[in-house]
Amino acid sequence: MFCPLEIISVWFIHQGAVPQILEKTEEYFFSKFISILRVATDICNDRIEEIPCLTCPHKLEGSMFVMVKLSPSLLQDINDDMEFCLKLAMLD
Repeated sequence: MFCPLEIISVWFIHQGAVPQILEKTEEYFFSKFISILRVATDICNDRIEEIPCLTCPHKLEGSMFVMVKLSPSLLQDINDDMEFCLKLAMLD
């Protein structure tokens, strides 16, 4: 039985390259990256607070995603979240 080359190359990268790359990367890189994430999450939190119909139950702390609560009662001509999504998709 043959193993696809993609699986072998992914396994090789995971088993060999990634741990060595992480060990050899200077702490400055990780500190700078965390700092950039903090700035990005602060901007995202601020922007969400500026939109009256959106609320965020948990303040972001470096996530790469966000879940917000939509208050359709604050929107004109939109009755629920499904109608909001439909109209948003039609704009695209």
